[in-house]
Amino acid sequence: MKTHGLLSILLICILVSCINRNWPDIDGIWQLKTIESKSSPVQTVDTIYYSFQAQRLFAFTQLNGSPMQFESTFILHGYVDFPAKDRILIHIDLSKEAYFSRLPWHSGNVSYFIQKLTRKEMILENEGGDIYRFIKF
Repeated sequence: MKTHGLLSILLICILVSCINRNWPDIDGIWQLKTIESKSSPVQTVDTIYYSFQAQRLFAFTQLNGSPMQFESTFILHGYVDFPAKDRILIHIDLSKEAYFSRLPWHSGNVSYFIQKLTRKEMILENEGGDIYRFIKF
């Protein structure tokens, strides 16, 4: 009985030590719903997804609804860093530079301020003041 108690405590300690409390819990798939820009009306979006895994890996997915488009879907991979608890920095693989113009931020890197992050909603703000609203998919 004593051995089971010690093993339970050891297991709990290991699990708790694996949790990095310094980073926001952003892992999962997030669907972009709106982009609010100071220079234009609110843009409704339903075909763009940001995916985060292990708080390190990133994937950008765009689903295009029109069959007339050259590529109906594209996915770009990259990495994510958290320079501060309320900041996120996304780096896209530079070998996909031809697709950068199709990204909402039009380059290989983007930095966001995390305005809100819950289990179901995420609100990001870029350096230009544009607001990106996501729901957990």
